[in-house]
Parts: sequence; C-alpha cells; structure tokens
Amino acid sequence: MKITSCFFYLYVELHNFSRLINTVLLLLIITTCSWATPVQTYAQSTEINLSSGEKTLEELFNEIEEKSEFIFLYNDNVINLSKKVRIQNNVDNIEEILKQALAGSSVNYKIIDRQIIFYLDEKKELNFERISSLQPDNTVQISGKVTDKRKEPLGGVNIIEKGTTHGVMTNIDGDFTLRVMKGAILQFSFVGFIPQEIRINNQRTLSVVLEEDLQNIEEVVVVGYGTQRKANLTGAVQTVGSKAIEGRPITNVNQALQGVAANVNITQTTGRANSSPDINIRGYTSINGGSALILLDNVPVSANELARINPEDIENVSILKDAASAAIYGGRASFGVILITTKKAKADKLEISAEASAGFRTFSTLPELVTDPLEHMTLANPSSTRKPLFYEEEFEYVRKMQAEPDKYPAYRVIGNGIMSGLYSTQGAWAWYQDIDYNDAFLRDLSPTYNANVRIANRNDKMSYSVSGGYYHQDGMMRYGNDKLDRLNMRSNGSYKLTNWWELGSNMAFNYQKYDQPESGVEKYFWQISRSPMRAIYNPDGTYGYNGANIIGLAKDGGRKVENWNQTQVSLNTTIDIIKNEWTVKADANFRFTNSNTKAEHYPVYWKEGPDIPLKEVYGDLGDGMQNMNYAYTRSDQNTYQVYNIYTDYNKTFKEKHNLHVMLGFNQEHTKETFSWIRRSDIISTNLPTINLATGTTQVEESIQELSLRGTFGRVNYAYDNKYLFEFNGRYDGSSRFPKDSRFGFFPSGSVGWVISREKFIQPVINFAKIDQLKLRASYGVLGNQVLSNYYPYVATMSSDYLTFPINGNRPLYVNQPEVVSNNMTWETVRTLNFGGDITLLDNRFNLSFDKYIRYTEDMLVQSKELPAVFGADSPKENAGDLKTKGWELTLSYRDNFEVGGSPLTVGLTFNLSDARTWVTRFDNETKNIDNGTRPGTANFYKGQEIGEIWGLVTDGFLTKDDLILDVNGNPTGKAKIDQTEVAEEDNGRTVYEGDLKFKDLNGDGKITYGKRNVDDPGDRRIIGNTQARLPYSFTIDAAYKGFDLRAFFYGVGKQDWYPVGNFHDFWGVFSNPWSSAIKANRDHWTPENPNAYFPRLKPYVAENTELAAPQTKYLQDASYFRLKNLTIGYTLPGTLTKRIHIERLRFYISAENLFTINHLKVKGIDAELATSVQNYQYNTGTDKSVTLTNSAYYPQQRVYTVGFNLNF
Repeated sequence: MKITSCFFYLYVELHNFSRLINTVLLLLIITTCSWATPVQTYAQSTEINLSSGEKTLEELFNEIEEKSEFIFLYNDNVINLSKKVRIQNNVDNIEEILKQALAGSSVNYKIIDRQIIFYLDEKKELNFERISSLQPDNTVQISGKVTDKRKEPLGGVNIIEKGTTHGVMTNIDGDFTLRVMKGAILQFSFVGFIPQEIRINNQRTLSVVLEEDLQNIEEVVVVGYGTQRKANLTGAVQTVGSKAIEGRPITNVNQALQGVAANVNITQTTGRANSSPDINIRGYTSINGGSALILLDNVPVSANELARINPEDIENVSILKDAASAAIYGGRASFGVILITTKKAKADKLEISAEASAGFRTFSTLPELVTDPLEHMTLANPSSTRKPLFYEEEFEYVRKMQAEPDKYPAYRVIGNGIMSGLYSTQGAWAWYQDIDYNDAFLRDLSPTYNANVRIANRNDKMSYSVSGGYYHQDGMMRYGNDKLDRLNMRSNGSYKLTNWWELGSNMAFNYQKYDQPESGVEKYFWQISRSPMRAIYNPDGTYGYNGANIIGLAKDGGRKVENWNQTQVSLNTTIDIIKNEWTVKADANFRFTNSNTKAEHYPVYWKEGPDIPLKEVYGDLGDGMQNMNYAYTRSDQNTYQVYNIYTDYNKTFKEKHNLHVMLGFNQEHTKETFSWIRRSDIISTNLPTINLATGTTQVEESIQELSLRGTFGRVNYAYDNKYLFEFNGRYDGSSRFPKDSRFGFFPSGSVGWVISREKFIQPVINFAKIDQLKLRASYGVLGNQVLSNYYPYVATMSSDYLTFPINGNRPLYVNQPEVVSNNMTWETVRTLNFGGDITLLDNRFNLSFDKYIRYTEDMLVQSKELPAVFGADSPKENAGDLKTKGWELTLSYRDNFEVGGSPLTVGLTFNLSDARTWVTRFDNETKNIDNGTRPGTANFYKGQEIGEIWGLVTDGFLTKDDLILDVNGNPTGKAKIDQTEVAEEDNGRTVYEGDLKFKDLNGDGKITYGKRNVDDPGDRRIIGNTQARLPYSFTIDAAYKGFDLRAFFYGVGKQDWYPVGNFHDFWGVFSNPWSSAIKANRDHWTPENPNAYFPRLKPYVAENTELAAPQTKYLQDASYFRLKNLTIGYTLPGTLTKRIHIERLRFYISAENLFTINHLKVKGIDAELATSVQNYQYNTGTDKSVTLTNSAYYPQQRVYTVGFNLNF
C-alpha cells in the first residue's frame, strides 16, 4: 500500500464529508429550534427592589450591588458619581433602572453577565481590557498572567482594585491588563483557590500564582442517586473525567473506557463496525453470567446500547467496584456499576462546539498465507487422506507453468490421462493458481468519518444543551462490503419554576444501520483460509468453488440490513424543602427500542468444469433451508420504564459533624417482543419480499416481561472530615423468582480514616509533603438475578421445526418442558474490600490501591444427577459457590516545568490489576474435568480455578527409538509408550517418527486420559489458564506552546490460549488439506529438520486429537502490549482565533492500534480477538465426539484520522 494512495483516498472521502457536516448542522438547528426557547439573561430576569427617594449615582450603584449580584466597573473620569437621580419605578430590571439613571448624559454601558461597564458614548466598540484607559497620570497599567502552582493558566480569575469596583477577569490563557492607581492593592480571587492581595509599587508586569484551597475544594464524584465529595468516599470508586477521553477521536464509548480504570476489563471480540465488546469489573462473575450495571444519566443500558451512544456526549464516568458502593442499586449491581453522565450547560453564555474527523482504516494484522501453488501442494499433499492429493505429474506441470506462464495456463481439464487427487471429477478444471486471498478479497483502505455539534446555554432560571453527531464506517471487504451509519441526537434542560422547585428533561434519539452480506462477515473470513489454488472465476466467467463461496455469497447472495433506533424521554424534578439541606428528587424514564432486520438469500452458482452443469453453493443456514432462496424479516421491540423518587438530607452540626441521609424507591418494567418470518422461493430478486415468495413459511414469536422493585437508603456520617462511615441498604424484588422467594435485603457498610488530618502524624505529613492519606474498608452483600431467561422457575415448552420435510413441509414440534425447582432465589454476592488513597506533592502525585475478596454464593446450577428412569435432566438449584481474590492499583502524576520560558505540562497514569476465581461448591462428586466442551468451564468441580486448562505434557517428537518395530526393523505404527488413545483416528491411530511424543506422567506405560477426573486425569495436568491476568494500561500526555501529545498503551500481562483445531490461521494444513498453508507450516518435522516447531505433516492432526488435545508445546502465551492510541494536536493561539470570534481551534492527527507486541508462535494473529472469539472443544478419547466452534473473526483495524475541535 503506497502512502500517496492513502492520501488520495482520504481526499476523495473528504469531498463527501462536507455534505455530511452540512446535514448534521441542519439536524442540529432543527432540534435546537424545536426544543429550546429564548434564554433570559440574568439582567433580563432579575428585578431589583430599590428604596424610594432621590439618591446619588454612587448610592444607587451601592444599593444595586447589595441587592443583586451585579458589579459596576467604571472610571471616575467617565461618570459623575455625585449626580442625583430619582428612579420612577422602585421595582424594575437593571436596564430600565440604568436607562433612567443615565438619561441626558453621554455615558453608555455594556452588561457582560453580572458586570456592568460604563464608557463614553463616542466609543462605539468597548475593549474590555482597556476600560480603565482614561485614568489620569497618577495611574499605571499592569499586565500579567495568573496560574496555579503547576503553572497551568487560570481563566476567569477576578481581579479587583481594592476599595473600588474597578476590575477585570483573566482570559482563557490567564492573561490580564488593568490600569489602576499608583500604590493600589490588587485582589485576586478564584473558586477553589486561596484569595491573594498584591500591592502595586514599581511593578508593571505580574506573575501571580494562586494556591489551591485544600480545605474548601470540593471534587465531587457521582455515586448512586447523588454525589459525594471525593475526599469523603469510603468505597472503591474510580472516576474518569472528560479530560481522559477528550482529544482522542473515539467513535465508541466502550472503546473510550478500555484501560482508563484499573480492573475494568473491556475486551474486543471482533473488528466488525457494529461490534460491542465485553465489559467486566473485577474478574469472573458467575457461572450464569453477570456483568457490570451501566447507567447513562441514571437509566440502565446494555453494553450493546452503550456502543451506539455518541462518545462526545460523555461528561464523566464513575465506576463503583465494591459492594458497599454498588449496594444502592441492589440486585442489578452485584458485579459493579458504571455511572455515565452526559454533558450539560456549564457557562452562563452561549456555547457552541463542533468536532469533525475523517480517516481511513487498514488491517492491523492478517494471517501469513502461503500463496505459491508449488509450495502449497508440497505442504498439503501429506496432510490429506487422499493419497496422493497431487500427483508428481501435477508438480511437474506447475514448475513448467511458473517457468513459462504464457505457454502453460493455470488450469487443466481432468481426463484423457490428466489426473488429480484434489480435482477428481472427470471433466473438471484443475487449478494451479497462486491466489493471496488477503489481497484478492480484502481492501487495503476503508474510509471512516465523524462529525459532532453541540449548543449549550444557561442562566439562573434555565439551561439547555443540544448535541448531534453522525458517524460512518465502511468495512474491509472488497466485495459485498459491510457498512455502518450512526446518528445520535441528545438534549437536556432544566427550568426553575421558583427558587425551590426545578423541572428538567433529558431526551435522546439514537439510530444505527448496519448493512452486511446475508451470509455474514465472519463466514467471509472463514472462507478465505481455503486453498489458494481454487479459481475465483472460471475461464467462461462463471464462479469457481472458492469464488462462489467467498465473493459470490458476499456479492450476489443477498443482503442483511439491520435498522436499530432508540428513543428515550426522561423527566425529572427537584424540590428544595430546606435550601442546601433537604431535597426531594423524582424522575420518570421511558425508552423504546426498535430493531428491524430485513434479509434475502439468493442462490449462488459455481461451475466445476466446462461441460459440467452449474451447482449451487449451499448457504450455511443450518436449519434445513439450504439450497433455497428466501426472504426474511425480523422485528425486535423493547419497552422500558423506570421510576425513581428519593429524598436527600445533608446537614453539618457544630462544624464537625456531617450527616447525610438518602432514602428512595425504584420501579422498573421491561417488555420485550420478538417475531420473525421467513419464506422460501422468491419470485423476483428485484422484489425480495415475503408476499412475493411462494415456498415454505416459517414464523416465530416471543413476548416476555420483567419487573424489578426496590426501596433503598444510604446514611453517611463524617466527624471532622476525619472519621467516615457509610451504610447502604436495599430491599429488592425481581419477577425472575417465585413469589415466595422474590425479595431480598442487601446491606453494606464502609468506613474511612483520613489519617492525614490527625495531629500526631503532622510531622510526617509535612516532611513527606502528603496532601491526603486515607484508609478504607467495606463489606457488602448484593444479589444477582441475571439468569438465562425471564422465567427460570416456570416449566416452559419451546417449539421448533423439524430438520427434515414431511409431505414437502417441515412440521412444527414442541419440546417437553424441563423440570424446574420451585424454591430458587437470588444468587448472593458478598465482597470484602480494603483500600487506601494518598495524594502527595501539592496534588501532583496520586496513588490508590484496593484488595478484595468476593464470594458468589447460591449460584443456580444443575443439581445432582437423577436416575435415568426419571426421564429428564435434573432441575437447577442454588447449589454453586465461587470465590474471587483480586487487587488493583492506580498511579498518576501531573506537573509543569519551565522550558524555554514556557510551561511544559506532563501527565502520567498507570493502572494495574489482577483477579483469580475458584469454585468452592459444586455438585460434581467425581470431580469430572471433561464434559465434551472446553476445559475449565464445561464441568465445574470444587477446588477448580476458573479457566484452568488440563493438558498433556509434550516431550518433543517420536524418534525411531520410541517406536515398536517389526522383525524387519520397520515401524509398526505403535509406540513403546502406547499413544493409541490420543492418536489421530483419520490415521488409524498410528504414530511414526516425527509425531508428537507425550510424557507418561502416571507411569502406566501408556498415554491416556484416565477416568477424566481430578483424582485420575491420566497423563494430563493443569498446564495453563484462559483467564486474562494482570491487565494494565499506561497513558502519557504532554502539552507545550499549543502542542499536545497523548499516547495510550494497553495490554494483558498473563493469559494462556490453546487454538481450537479448526483455527486455520494458526494450524494451516494441520487442520485439513483444504486450508491455505501458512508460512509457519514451513517449520515442520522432517528428518532434516528434527527440531521443528510443528510435527510431521499428516491428515487432520489438529482437528481431533494429538494437536487438538491441549498440550504444553502448543499452549500459547497470549499476553500482549499494544499502543492503542497516539494523538498529536495543535491549538491555535487565542490571540489569533479571538480575532475571528473563535474561543478555541485545535487540529489533530491520530492513530489507533498502531502496533502490538505479543508472544504467539504464529504471526498474523490478534491475541486479543483470538482469546475472546473462540471457545475450543476437543476430543478427549475414543468415545468422545468432536464439536468444533467457528474460529474465524473479523480482524481489528489500524485507524488513521485527522480532525479538528472548534469552540465558540
């Protein structure tokens, strides 16, 4: 791929991008106009009640300042303060009052928020920084910059000449200019900082450093149904501010959260455009599943829904990890809570921001395929049960073809003495091409673009924020490509009816369209691992077999289009019973989600030979409808309602005792409807509808409902901000359980000790420059009600269609109901957590550490096996327990350095965590470790560590000395240590020199699986573990003279992976001879290469036993280190942008997934996707059948982006 082609491709896409931005802007204007009403400013909405009578202007201004928030800024030479005036109407707004007060004078004024500036009428334009320029000669002009101790500029600092109302505010860069009297005292004040006074002597330039007021600073953290001061938190809570995700062109919220918090594990499972990663907090949860509760503005959403939200709408994220923090959410929060808050209006002015980016995607890694036909034939020949797969005459023909391609075409016709083991049909084409399917079927580049606009404003009465965004991504397939389009619109607002009653709303609309081939994109990547010699197109223009299976199905086999939309309306109100002490809040939330999928499948034909009739490629439907064309429609609808009402009381007594009490009620209801219809034999491919099909019709419908109800409360007590106590409790009920066991009470408690406030330790605190040192401990009990379905206690009957037709139709049948337990109830999750937080060096350095133990008890699992005469599987009961141990560490450092007279800001953040889980109770008395599925999760037993892999110990390759020889000294196919049980059936379970050799661990003279249980595992032992351990992330950011840089690294420190037998990208021809050989296959055993990585070539050795049986030699270290993002930006100087009325303009370039370091023995495999996509199943003996999962995945992409951020 050439660099010039990349930029040309990007240029073409940017042409279309301008139309995209216009569309988004139009939608935003429409939304804003339909939602927002004109916002009154403070000056318009505030009426001032003045005393009656005549007064001087100075007296009038002083009275207005006392009775309002207005501040007057003026020059004595501009206005005569001794002038007497009389105001006709004692109650009026400021503009009417000033109109009367200044009548007949040449003085005019300008109102900037709450500041009123007077100037002479002949000045048409007011320069705010020069309002004092008319002072007499006894004045001086002072300029300067205000920063914090880290030399970061502070915008909005109030600077007042003491004893007057003369003053200015610093700009966004912290700069100011002010003319004052000689010898004056300047007062500097800013929220969260200690006020400072400076006397003006001979200075003309000031460099002012304000110190943070650590006693009064209030860093507020969002917690369940409210907020708390971060300093007073006693649970394991981690926050992610908007700065952690700003400046990076993120198109997916889940992507934004990966690695930003310790022990929040977000794993990609596919590189598809509509992918939704797995989200986990603190390790393995439950046998029945369970993930973090995600709330967007206090409304639960799924990980899939979160992936469709606009990440530009996110303001901050709070992650509640332990039971004490999450207990307020009860039965839905047993495995942590992610609280996401969207952006709202901040400033008392109109804010307009826009962001746009465009870029291209390319694969970060692809399998390394062998494309030379001669080499492929050499590797595939011994891997086939057909002997030979390619004759020596074919090898000779390929050599001639490569030497003289014009004379020898890449195909021949079988017959008349021409033979082939691969192409055995008489009259068939025999192909000898060298096709690199990666190049033939996949695109080098794929466009992506994104645009967002936001408008916000607020004043004392009301506020609003309206945003919209559009995102487009093309897939990476050259034919029948998949495409994603997403539109997001969101608005929120509030209005104060009185000074004690506020109403608010939050509305959102999200739309996503995903268009892909009906056969699916994973099938596409599965097929490209096939033999590179089969033709894409035949000489007569028809499809060859591989061409039909890959290009044909993708291009001509029909499309599947999913249109998903979600509308949410939230209404809320806040009533202040006692101002700043006692409030009542209530909200009602309504969400409707609709998904419509329309698909059609068309037959695709291929030709085997010039005179052989066309054949149809069977669509992989798996339900008896193969070899048919059909139309398909599916509808999914979800209606969700949630109501909350809660009251909050916060009071400080005698300065040291703070009591915070919250009580509330929650009700949720979900109704899901699902239906689909499919009908075969479409009359016309131009109109692929159900009505225009004449064949078999299949229908299915499902309706289910779920309700949750809970009452909850929280009590916080703090003594002198030193000793902290918190108690949470929730009484929850779920319709998933029988009536008599539906409700449960889940309490929690936590304590904290701020040691840094103790007098006895102050010498240490001062010496070590500790700002805060806090220890925390918590214990809580939560319930888990996330089960496989909504009615686990009801004996339901499912229906399906027979896989074979009767009288031309597939009859419907009903399965017998399963046996259920009548006393099932909540799973219980208990968590004990200890943690500590320390802040050093004036808040430059922060460290948090937590260690926890989590017990998941009474899991709903299969009960003890019942006698066969019972006639059904045993019912599920609350009979399983888990124990999880883990820890997490977060370090951060941020500082400023003076470099070349300008501040250099540097920030570092590091996250590291670990978790391990064991089974402590399970009804498996024999401790069986195999159940025909992947080890470690297929069959649980007491004492098992989740994810453990049982496998054989590889002892190199068999040599002649290891084999049993006949009387003539020839191998008999048997080894001295019998390996029959683990040998490949397709090879008659024979073994020869170069085959795998295993250690006889139990010394019985043969390699076996024993009784397949813990006490008798045969020659297996635990060789690894599939669970991801030690996930970590590291972020570096820096800013200097307008430039900014951010590098984000993410990785997993320890994880084992054993490739499934049909994972072609790893095994190549060892899976089957029809697969593409991979370059790693070159390193196989031969007498000349006895120390090879792979054994000798033989048929299907990876699809059943031997290689397919987990063993130490091919167990992969799946740990990896990845540069997830690198972004470089430049912000134009404010002095330049303000000339064109732009507050901030930043340009950036960015790259995602720039490089990865892993330890896999075969190149071209993504460790993150490989370990999460496929769950291997393998044959453990002669009486075990093989069920293999599809190991193909859509690879992740490397993304290059250019864009800008614009603020007005």
